[in-house]
Amino acid sequence: MPRCIISHAIPDCVTMYDGTQLPLACKVTIPVEFGDVVADTEFLVTVSDCENLLGVSFMREHCQNLDFAQGMLTFNNGTCIPVRYSRRELQNCRVYTSEKCTLPPRSSALLAVRLDDGHPENRGSPSIVELVKSRLHPSCNALEAAPALMTMPEGRGYIEVVNTADSEVFLQAGIRVGVATPLRTADLMYLSETPEPEVRHLPKNSEESSTAWLDEVEINSELSKEQHQRVRDLLVECQAAFSKHSLDAGLTHLVTHEIILKDRTPVALPPRRIPPHLKDKLDALLDEMLAKHIIRPAYSSYNSPMLIVPKKDGNIRLVHDFRALNDRCVYHPYPLPHIQETFAKLRGAQWYSSLDLAQGFWQIPLRDCDQHLTAFSVIDRGQFCFNVLPMGLHDSPGSFQRCINKLLDGLTPKTALGYMDDIVVHSVTFEEQLDNLRTVLQRIIAANLKVKPKKCHLFLKELHYLGHVVTPDGLKTCEDKIAQIRDWPVPQSVTQLRQFLGLANYYHKFVDGYAGVAAPLHALTRKDIGSLRQHWTPEHQVAFDTLKKKLCSTEVLALPEFNSDPAVKFVLDTDASDIRIGACLGQLQSDGVERPIAFFSRKLRDPEKRYTVTKKELLAIVDAMRHFRHYLIGKKFEVRSDHRALLWLLNQTQATGILGRWIERLSEFRFQLNHRKGKDHANADALSRRPEGPPIFFEHGRLLEQPGSTARPGDDHDLEPDLDPTPEATARAASRRQSTLAAWRPRLTWTKTWKPLRQQPSSTTPTAAVNAWRPAWTTTQRPLRQQPSAAMPMPPTATWRPTWTKTLRPL
Repeated sequence: MPRCIISHAIPDCVTMYDGTQLPLACKVTIPVEFGDVVADTEFLVTVSDCENLLGVSFMREHCQNLDFAQGMLTFNNGTCIPVRYSRRELQNCRVYTSEKCTLPPRSSALLAVRLDDGHPENRGSPSIVELVKSRLHPSCNALEAAPALMTMPEGRGYIEVVNTADSEVFLQAGIRVGVATPLRTADLMYLSETPEPEVRHLPKNSEESSTAWLDEVEINSELSKEQHQRVRDLLVECQAAFSKHSLDAGLTHLVTHEIILKDRTPVALPPRRIPPHLKDKLDALLDEMLAKHIIRPAYSSYNSPMLIVPKKDGNIRLVHDFRALNDRCVYHPYPLPHIQETFAKLRGAQWYSSLDLAQGFWQIPLRDCDQHLTAFSVIDRGQFCFNVLPMGLHDSPGSFQRCINKLLDGLTPKTALGYMDDIVVHSVTFEEQLDNLRTVLQRIIAANLKVKPKKCHLFLKELHYLGHVVTPDGLKTCEDKIAQIRDWPVPQSVTQLRQFLGLANYYHKFVDGYAGVAAPLHALTRKDIGSLRQHWTPEHQVAFDTLKKKLCSTEVLALPEFNSDPAVKFVLDTDASDIRIGACLGQLQSDGVERPIAFFSRKLRDPEKRYTVTKKELLAIVDAMRHFRHYLIGKKFEVRSDHRALLWLLNQTQATGILGRWIERLSEFRFQLNHRKGKDHANADALSRRPEGPPIFFEHGRLLEQPGSTARPGDDHDLEPDLDPTPEATARAASRRQSTLAAWRPRLTWTKTWKPLRQQPSSTTPTAAVNAWRPAWTTTQRPLRQQPSAAMPMPPTATWRPTWTKTLRPL
């Protein structure tokens, strides 16, 4: 028996010649025979599959010479043995179906194939098998399959294909479906010289640093400690599926994006100037993208502008303007899953997990012959092009959905669903959810894709998905769709009431009995109405609440339609004011009627309030498309705005900074921007001018003051004179007069002072300089005629209501 020595005194891992790390199990020393030469050789044993390599250390100790010309290896004792190598020149051969078969619609199946009989030398050799399009057999064009590495000793085998058509595909035997490309390995030596492996010990904190991404994953906090630990163990087991940094993106083999042009006239636009202070950061980012093989140097007649957008953390990102290229491209729509069918498949689930792919488009390769079309140039650095699918191309969403479909192909609808970059794993029990999540993560690893830890939400009981809330009890409408209408505050002026009625009147044909419900509110919009608070009664409050409830009900809000009817399209109305932005998503449905789908509105932040009018209007479009992305992505729709300048802004080629970033965000959508007159734009206009404030409350038929209100005496109905002559009424009136006198004192006094520009003026400073140095303003109240007393009768409200004035007081 040959002597074998096993040792466990080894490091934790070994770094191989290609940079990969392998965990080690033990070290063995065994004799290796070469002819009559026997040498004791150490081998590191790993827990994974790995070829045995005799490296430089073995050659240096036991070998004298390796003659590549003669193909001979000479050992130290003079023994010579021949070294076999091959010079195989194999040709590509066609692949045919070996038997007839029927492929069901929108499903995968194994297809029996054979190699061309004219190339027997290819049998038993590893080859790359790919599908090809056929003019003689158009039915084959509906088949999709990833390139597969196969070895067919008998010239026969099976490949997995997907029938993307909505009907069955029948194939006879002998139909050409692909081509087999043999692997050409010129001068492949069976004894290769390799660098000596570098052995290193893992640092003590390596486990902590390698699992730092785990803290970014959201795991349901209501899980037990045991369940929580099992989920973490699963994530560590499948950690190859998670992206560790911003450029850590996979490169899948499931889909290759193709760009098809209408004509071959090159699109070449000049490069933009680069701010000098960002040049170093740009060079570093380009070098990193080159190292990650995201881009490569290019020499192309095509060129698209590139923008540099600073991030909040001080870094930069690149934005590419492909609008001119998109105009030359042929658009190939890819059907997205029906949202209603997607929700139906989630019915009955108790556990939900959502996964989001990191840098989704960058994980899809771009066809080699199309890469030069994405070229962009950088001053002083030359020209580059993308190896992967960049952001901003029209067909990008379709390719991404095709990738998700192939990733989840074969899984039952009760396991996982995919809609664009959102993958939902669902199940009935915790154990099923654990198994389903493991299955999906393993598929992501096999497809060489990566998910973003920050956007992973695992083992939830409620899931926000595609504008709805999915729960074990059923489907709920997302509050964001109706919150802007449901929480509309009570109008404080006639102008605010007219804005609300403008929105309600826009959709009046969907509200049953609209005229009768809104009649009390329309009566308050007369010019001679005066103060709205003095005339607002419980009847108006009931009408206001009823109208809001009807606008949020299913009789107004419709479910979106997703079908192939070209007449069905989404319509997005947007508007901006000085305080808010608003949008209404509608759809022109198959019956020819435009119905609202959802509403969006938000308050402008302080920096945004300083934007120009055009910039605010563009912000409304950008935020609305982001909010309704799950409805609009991959579909052609219409955007309507009452700001005509946007038509020019979206077509300019010199946008920089935040405008360039917004235009780049919009480039992934296919929309037509149209101008609409303001009088026809009441729905979005009202949402952008929605007032802020708490609701008004009624008690015993009286209008109560809002919390935090600064209303003054005379504004409330409680201060109206009591005309009842009874003693009880007189006593109540006297009590109210005393309360009125106490409440007459100013409730608000404020002072505004200015700090000196240089120094405080002295007594010798001229009077003019003193007056200009520190003005102080105070607020006082005075009655229009005279201050009421306890003895005088209660005057009409209009004659005694205090007014507010601003006066100067001396220093």
